[in-house]
Amino acid sequence: MLGPPGSGKTLLATTLNKLLPNMSRKETLEVASIRWAAVGSLAQGLALDLSSAYIERPLRAPHHSATTPSLVGGGSDATPGEITLAHRGVLFLDELAEFKATVLDALREPLEARVITISRARYRVQFPANFQLVAAMNPCPCGYASDPQRECRCTPDRIRNYLGKVSGPLLDRFDQIIEVPALSHAELLAVGRVQSAEQEEAEARVWQQRRTRIARCRRRQIERQGVLNCELSAAELEEACGLSDVRKRKLATLFEQPKMSARGAHRVLRLARTIADYDAECVADIDSVPATKLDSDFEGGPTRGLDGVRGGVLNSALNTLNSRLENEIGSEIKSRITGSGFVAKEGGKEGNREGDRKSNRESGIEVNVGVEDTHFLEAASYRRRSR
Repeated sequence: MLGPPGSGKTLLATTLNKLLPNMSRKETLEVASIRWAAVGSLAQGLALDLSSAYIERPLRAPHHSATTPSLVGGGSDATPGEITLAHRGVLFLDELAEFKATVLDALREPLEARVITISRARYRVQFPANFQLVAAMNPCPCGYASDPQRECRCTPDRIRNYLGKVSGPLLDRFDQIIEVPALSHAELLAVGRVQSAEQEEAEARVWQQRRTRIARCRRRQIERQGVLNCELSAAELEEACGLSDVRKRKLATLFEQPKMSARGAHRVLRLARTIADYDAECVADIDSVPATKLDSDFEGGPTRGLDGVRGGVLNSALNTLNSRLENEIGSEIKSRITGSGFVAKEGGKEGNREGDRKSNRESGIEVNVGVEDTHFLEAASYRRRSR
């Protein structure tokens, strides 16, 4: 998540483990075994009540001054690190760009293998590290490059250097890169107002409904393939998505336009399969995705690597300095807060279709625009960066 200070990034991240279903008895025993192996200050406050069959998933949020051994494990006594203590839960890295580059790059292997192997002169040990990584950072050193209401004090070179602290390979391992816009004072006051008992009950019901739907989504994956979608191999993922030869060729064409990496292509498939499971559908349909839609969504986005994210933030910073675009940017941010902008751009139910047809004619691309609200389109849209 990328956004100005006070936009709610930390609040969103710290509530994620509350949405996930509670751990099973087997998962609880795994987490308990890891915590028994922790020593010193890491073991404080980690007691588990094993008499309960279901336990809330762990949430670990280390400070950005954390060292490599404290994050991935090691030391003189082979102590589990934060990624192991977050096993079966969430690892939240706030102020991502403030972490040392060597510390962040140490996450690349365990994110793929879901285990961490530590080799030292005195020992060689392997710890589990099956966690969900969530990160948050500001778009620039001052934090206001993407805020239309505040002026950014950073030069383009400072913004490039700041975003350059996150390497491209690590960035490519994130399923989604989203912008969290700043809230107005009126919205902040509305959020902080005292709710009545009826409103609290209604909010609790909505919260429980979302948890139930997420639990059903995960259960559907387990029943179909025995594991979650994130643990599928490339061949198993294609089989789970039900990709025919025609769909594979169309996907190859779509992925070539934004120059997506092989890992990024599989991430889109994995996310599309998960969206289909969340919507309780058997097949993730892509037949009606326009050929130019993904390219426009990915423009300046993470599929172009770190340069795409840099370009997106720099363009946003330069646009906010241009007074002629102030009203346009303000309305765009407002539409994102209300959700209408997401529907228009990513659901495909609204938007300037005539403009799309005109751009297609100018580029010489023949496109048969059909129903655009598809799972692959949603997955691809989640991985783009806002201009």
